[in-house]
Amino acid sequence: EENLIFLGFIGLQDPPRKEVKGAIELCKKAGINVKMITGDSEITAIAIGEQIGINGKVISGKKLDSMSDEELMNKIESIQIFARIEPKQKLRIIEILKIKGEQVAVTGDGINDILALKKADIGIAMGIRGSDVAREVSDMILIDDNFASIVKAVEEGRTVYDNTKKITKFLLAVNFSEILLISLIILLGFPLPMLPLQILWMNLVTDSIPALALTKEKGDDVMKKKPIKEKSILDGIFIYIIIAGIVTLLAEIFIFFLSLNRYDLNEVRTMVVTGDILFQFLFIFTCRSDKKLKEIGIFSNKWVFYGIFLSILIHLFVLYTPIGSVFGFTPLSLKQWLLIIPFSFLGLILFEIKKYSKK
Repeated sequence: EENLIFLGFIGLQDPPRKEVKGAIELCKKAGINVKMITGDSEITAIAIGEQIGINGKVISGKKLDSMSDEELMNKIESIQIFARIEPKQKLRIIEILKIKGEQVAVTGDGINDILALKKADIGIAMGIRGSDVAREVSDMILIDDNFASIVKAVEEGRTVYDNTKKITKFLLAVNFSEILLISLIILLGFPLPMLPLQILWMNLVTDSIPALALTKEKGDDVMKKKPIKEKSILDGIFIYIIIAGIVTLLAEIFIFFLSLNRYDLNEVRTMVVTGDILFQFLFIFTCRSDKKLKEIGIFSNKWVFYGIFLSILIHLFVLYTPIGSVFGFTPLSLKQWLLIIPFSFLGLILFEIKKYSKK
């Protein structure tokens, strides 16, 4: 090359999206450790890291090769940026993280990311700029190529899991009490407190619409909690289910024995079933969150009210029409309603008091 005339420099910049910094900050609050693995130089990687909030120890691919697996395993948590990294080195980083028991998600768009995408617990390929091969080996495809969308997906996933635990807690607690009630009454030699068809009706009314309304809960600060490592969805709620089942059982027993010598057996069964239904409708409010009801807002999930209101109307319709005779129900008087309503509040009151007793 000869006789060239210098005209000037041309600088190219591919700045990160504005929302990435906020998304990474949210990851930190949620206990998610974000690491940068790039083929760019250390200077470039550090500059980008400062813009998006990834700060910490930086290591180059050459330095990485000089480290043993044991040494890397001890230091990998403190390393936030890996620069001048080759495909095999990406794979090694993922393998070390998995050996340490981490759940690893990797994003990538090119052929050089294939090994890491395949090895990760969740491989996430870019939908716009990603190569066909990268999309093929990945578990997910990010259609907008936006890191913030991954964080939103994490938040949504945590909310779904959180709400699933609430529904599980509610359904198992109240249905567990029914098993205890029937077993106890039979052992004591008293007539059945509710008929099989009445149990089916009660489960139909309480386990459908109101329970489904819990899926609309916003979650209890899911992005402010550390990642959970549970072996079962019952972890953390099993004792709650047992205690709530016993409380529900007590309410059912009180209604049964207080009305047994006062009213006809069909009326007694109607009172027990109706009292149990009301108990569950009120108990669902305390299952909505581990926080106090006044903190989350009693009206913050309107779908719970819609579900309860609709279910109550259906039960009243059956109770005060000839359809009730099919289930063995009889219309209840005002005096009977006044007997069962106080016990219906038992679960809500006790568990809300328990929340207030927590420091």
